Amino acid sequence: MGMQGVRAGVHRRGAVQAPGQRITLLLLTFVYDLLALGQTLKAVSLTAGLNRNVVKKIDRARLSGLYTEEDGDGELKLRKPERQARYLGADEFKLHNCRRHTTVIIDLKMGHVLWLAYSKKKRVVYDLCDFVGEEWMSKVEAIACDMNADFERAFLKRHPRLDVVYDCFHLVKNFNEKVICKVRKDKQARFKDEGDADAARALKYSTYILMSSEDTSKRKDQDARAGKVVLRGSALFGKQEAAQKGASRQRYKDLIAQNELLVACDIVDEMLSRAYGYRQQKRMRDAMEQIVEVCHGTGDRHFARLVESHMEGIVAHARHHISSGRVEGTNQMIKTLRRAG
Repeated sequence: MGMQGVRAGVHRRGAVQAPGQRITLLLLTFVYDLLALGQTLKAVSLTAGLNRNVVKKIDRARLSGLYTEEDGDGELKLRKPERQARYLGADEFKLHNCRRHTTVIIDLKMGHVLWLAYSKKKRVVYDLCDFVGEEWMSKVEAIACDMNADFERAFLKRHPRLDVVYDCFHLVKNFNEKVICKVRKDKQARFKDEGDADAARALKYSTYILMSSEDTSKRKDQDARAGKVVLRGSALFGKQEAAQKGASRQRYKDLIAQNELLVACDIVDEMLSRAYGYRQQKRMRDAMEQIVEVCHGTGDRHFARLVESHMEGIVAHARHHISSGRVEGTNQMIKTLRRAG
C-alpha cells in the first residue's frame, strides 16, 4: 500500500481503529516501525502525515510499553534491566540553554541507557543503586566517568569494592587546557613585553596545533597534499573556498624547538599516551609518577596535583581498560535529538 493509502487508512471501509487512537491500526503500526528505527518525532510526523503531538503521544505509549510495568497497586514503574552490566558509564551534561544539568548512566558494553535524571548530585547515583538492587550492583566491576568527585564518592559510599576509572580523554583535555594553553599564553605575553613581535606572532593561533596528536597532524598534512576542501565557497555570502592548510607537523616542531616548557609538555603528552596503553597497574603507576615528576620540574603544580589526587582511578584503567567515550556519545545523541525535535 502506498503512502496515500496509509494516511487515508482511517477512512477506508472495514479499517480497524487502533485502541485509544483516532487512526487505523495499520497507520499506528507504521508509526511504531518508524519510531523503532530511531527517526525523530518531526520526521515521523512529516512521513505519516500526522500532527507532531499525536506522534509524541504514540511514542510515549510505545516507550511506556517497552520500559514500564504495573506493580501490585496497578501503578506504572520502570522495569529493571534484563541484562547484567559489568561496566557502567556516568556523565552529566547541560540542557535548556545550560540552565539545567542532567545525569545519564549507561551500560558501557551495550550502550543502553539505565538511568537519566535532571540533576548532577549524588542522589542520582543513590536512586540508581536502589532501583537496580544490591544483587545487581554487586556484579558491576567498575564505572567510567570524568573527574567528578560527587560520582566517585556516591558510588564508593554504597559499593566500596567498585573501581572508579578515569579515562585518557578527560586527563588529556585537562592537560591541554590547564598546561599547554597556559604555557603558550605566558610565552606569548613575554615575547610581547620583550618587543619580539615575530616570536609572539608565531605563537598566535597555535593552540590547536600544540594540542593535536601526531596522527592528527599527519592526517592534516596528507589532506593538504590531496587538496581537500574544508570550507565550501558561497557566492551568496561572499565566502571563498578554503583548502586544508599543510605543514602542521613542521610548525609543531618549530614551536616546541623555541620553548623548553613546550618541549616538556610534548614529553608529558607522549608519556600519557604510553601510560594509558599499559595493562599492568604497577607499570602504569610508575609511568604516572614519572609524569608528576616532570610536571614538578617545569613548575606546573595544577596538573601534578590532579594526577596525584586521582591516581587510583587513573591506574584502574590498566586493569579494566574502559573509557567513558560511549556515554559522551550518548550525551551528544540526546542533545541532538532534542534539537531535531
